[in-house]
Amino acid sequence: MITLTENGLERIIQRVKVIRLQPVVNTWKLTNFLETEDPLAYYLVFPKILDETWHEWEPETIWKTLERSYGIELSDVEKNKVNAIKAIYSETFVRDWEAFEKVSLALDGIIPEFDIMQDITPNQIAGALITANIVRLSEPELSQEVKTYCALRMIDHETLSMPEDMVVFQPYVYENSDRKDLIEMVKGITTISSAGPTEMDVQVVKREALRQFCSEFIEKKKTIVDDIYYFVR
Repeated sequence: MITLTENGLERIIQRVKVIRLQPVVNTWKLTNFLETEDPLAYYLVFPKILDETWHEWEPETIWKTLERSYGIELSDVEKNKVNAIKAIYSETFVRDWEAFEKVSLALDGIIPEFDIMQDITPNQIAGALITANIVRLSEPELSQEVKTYCALRMIDHETLSMPEDMVVFQPYVYENSDRKDLIEMVKGITTISSAGPTEMDVQVVKREALRQFCSEFIEKKKTIVDDIYYFVR
């Protein structure tokens, strides 16, 4: 699903492994990285300032320890991002579509509503998968239920042709779409028509936009990881 060697995730994961092994003397300065409000910052900093098993703690224990030890009070949005990172460690995230939906939203700074189904975009799906890949240090093995759910959301957003990083969803999009003809036609097409926008052009543009999002998202994660890597080194 995620092409590690081509998109830079392999290098990020290698640096994450180094960060996890490095002892940190000045934990107070390390907390500055939490100001980014990036979910990866919580993932990398909390083992150093709380405990390696922080993701097994009750949420209230995390909030109280942060406030008591470091004077840090997290907003509701930040707390949801922390809980999303905790959830990525669980098998529920990769097996249950509802869990995947809520984690994807929380990682993107949207407070989940657990009593209703919420829309998630192709970008949010991609962001959650890339983040999970880094947190789990490997490609997450999604259940058929989650893959089908993600494919249906892709269809809802009229994104029928997947870039390389999201190609795992292509068979599920094809199976559930009523535009199999369009999916077949756009295969291998990488340029848009000079005669004006066509259905195929729209799919090429959407596919390239999702590919570009993945590339830029990974670059942002690389920056966070690199900054913490050089700090602990």
